[in-house]
Amino acid sequence: MIVRISALAIALLAGVVPCASADVVVRTGERIEAEVLEVSLDGVVVRGGRALRIDEVRAVEGPMAEAWATIEDDADALWRARTRLQRDDAALACPVLREFADRFDAGDRAEVAHEAGSQTALLVAEGLVRCALSEGDDVSAARAWVRWRAEASGAARTPRLHFPGAEAIDRATGVCPRLMPLVVSEAAAEVLTSASRSGSAIDAVRRPGLDGPTSELLDAIARTEDDDAGARAAARTALARLTEQSGGTWREAWARTARGLSLLADASDDEARDAALLELAHVPARFSESLPELAYACRARLAAELARRGEHGAADAVAQPLRDEPQAAVARRWLDQTMTHDHPHEDSTP
Repeated sequence: MIVRISALAIALLAGVVPCASADVVVRTGERIEAEVLEVSLDGVVVRGGRALRIDEVRAVEGPMAEAWATIEDDADALWRARTRLQRDDAALACPVLREFADRFDAGDRAEVAHEAGSQTALLVAEGLVRCALSEGDDVSAARAWVRWRAEASGAARTPRLHFPGAEAIDRATGVCPRLMPLVVSEAAAEVLTSASRSGSAIDAVRRPGLDGPTSELLDAIARTEDDDAGARAAARTALARLTEQSGGTWREAWARTARGLSLLADASDDEARDAALLELAHVPARFSESLPELAYACRARLAAELARRGEHGAADAVAQPLRDEPQAAVARRWLDQTMTHDHPHEDSTP
């Protein structure tokens, strides 16, 4: 006891205040004995740089218990929202996540935790991406993804959480595969464009250190919108090669979609348009579960082309899955607008 008191006295005389030591009780049952540097909505940061999301923590004991008590209810609320989202119950999870996002935007966060990379803010942003996509709101999904990217750029790691259904964010690249810039709504494309240094929606997907195949894919997709026909043709050749190299991944789906759309735009005969339809048909046939929004977008383009040819029965059959699914909302609106424009005197309800 005398040694401990003497050590404390020496520290105080030297002007050094020891950090608070505490037990952090994780919801898995793990106990972490470490100096707690910060307790805030951003998370619980302990000596050594470990940062825990508040939904991961059940309790903080010791000198920092009082600080924890001020956010304990918030931690419980976020834990419930996260577990509900993991049960695919977005309706109850989304309002809580939006409230947290509003509080973060209002500056209700801690400098130390944020510098360490806010795991809590990353969880909230990813949850909001999933919520918006489940509601067919690609504008809010784009905003949430931009938020996630901003948080991830300063984080030492990103949470690896299991959610049911299609993945919202590809951890290896930080891309949201379900938000392909070529087929999102105009409003969502504007959100992505505003987050891009070059003023291009597809460039918003880029980030420093992106792997070679993904960078090459994004370059080829961007070139499909080039003013030069030769450049567009070269881009389609590159996309065909990337399709073969990316079998079964979101990259293949993006490559086929971009190539199909480019072929449709440049086609001078039905043979070329048939090749475009074949590319687009791969996406709903093989990626409906992993990339539902992109699959619906390709269905809408297929239906519009079939209707243009006068094959209305086939067009209706292809468009049938777009009728009631919330995740098909963007594709459904695009198809309705396209059919109204191309066939103003016909019933364009898919």
